[in-house]
Amino acid sequence: MTKFEINYRKSDMRYFFNETAKKSLIKNLVWMYTVIGATIFLVFAAVTFFVKGSFSFARPLPFVFLGVLVVLVFLAVARTVRNTPEKMYRQFSESYDGNTVICRFEDDRMYVESDSAGDDDGYILYSALEKAIESDNYFYVFINQSTAQIVKKSAVTEGSIDEVRALLKSFLGDRYEDIRKYRR
Repeated sequence: MTKFEINYRKSDMRYFFNETAKKSLIKNLVWMYTVIGATIFLVFAAVTFFVKGSFSFARPLPFVFLGVLVVLVFLAVARTVRNTPEKMYRQFSESYDGNTVICRFEDDRMYVESDSAGDDDGYILYSALEKAIESDNYFYVFINQSTAQIVKKSAVTEGSIDEVRALLKSFLGDRYEDIRKYRR
């Protein structure tokens, strides 16, 4: 068993949210340009069909294309209203700044105990985790896509970092990402 006792501060977490924001920005830009390109193509196709007055079965096609366009725009908007890193950081700073959280990594589960009034203490099975990311100073254990337990490596009080790394790698497999190697 490895135990961490973490006293969260805003300054400790700023790096994580900035890195996440860069990755999210790239994904959102690619998605936005795809939607814009599809929109331009579909509008051009609709105008072409109306102007040239092509085959009779092609006349409803612009309406089909515009319907597809509406769905694509809806999907683009839906992607941007998820928890962005800025929202996650704001939520974190409101609920965790200055609080102490105890994380215990046991053989088959992780126990989280918080002195924050709004959080439930409890066990989380490794098999139920979304993914885990290891950086130089932190483990980011994602419970789902928008909720992560951020564990500072220097806050270990019992056990070792290698035990946690081995546990997460064995249970998560490909869902465990080590980003330390990208910086060297």
